[in-house]
Amino acid sequence: MDLVNQNPGNGAFSARGMCPHCSLPSFHSFVVGPFIRGAEGDRPAESNVLVQCQNCRGVTYVVGTRPNTATFYDYKESFPLQDPEASVDKTILSGVRDDFVEALKCKSVSAYKATVVMCRRALQASCQQLGASGTRLISQIDDLATKGKITTALKEMAHDIRKLGNDGAHPDEDGLGEVTKEDAEDILEFTRQYFEHVYVMPARSEAYRKRREALTASLKSSGA
Repeated sequence: MDLVNQNPGNGAFSARGMCPHCSLPSFHSFVVGPFIRGAEGDRPAESNVLVQCQNCRGVTYVVGTRPNTATFYDYKESFPLQDPEASVDKTILSGVRDDFVEALKCKSVSAYKATVVMCRRALQASCQQLGASGTRLISQIDDLATKGKITTALKEMAHDIRKLGNDGAHPDEDGLGEVTKEDAEDILEFTRQYFEHVYVMPARSEAYRKRREALTASLKSSGA
């Protein structure tokens, strides 16, 4: 979650992110709090707030932390814990889906390098299941684009996932291998959108066509 609408005077905030109750991205409005625990030694100050999902009205307990040198709080954790698996569409093929769920679990414990590595792994599993030629991910992505199985925009998105996944797996002396929280969040969203186009939307389109065909057949048989 991201902490938003923060009040530096008393430490209150709202939040934006995936709801642990309904597994939908939502705005979570401030309900009550905050309970402040002051900084002590190396331990940063902590603000504890109850927020409410504007989709399902579920209430979540959110913890933010702030070093003495900062004005605003950063998200630390929330309860109940989000179920990453519930937020991933079931139409994504199982092997691919399992890797992406693991990427989400890595993000939930701030393991950002592991997050992007698992996104890369999920992407390569997808390329293999789609019949991509080649042994390296870079050539598999290009092959799917050449065959028309993914668009140019999806190809570029896939290469972004591949590149940062490589950075997460292989340390670089120039420091470019560092993976930030923002990097991990971006790559998770890129991966989710990639799978949305490759798996989810085609499955929904097919379900729609079948539903319409069944309705048409029903109307014809009834003479309507």
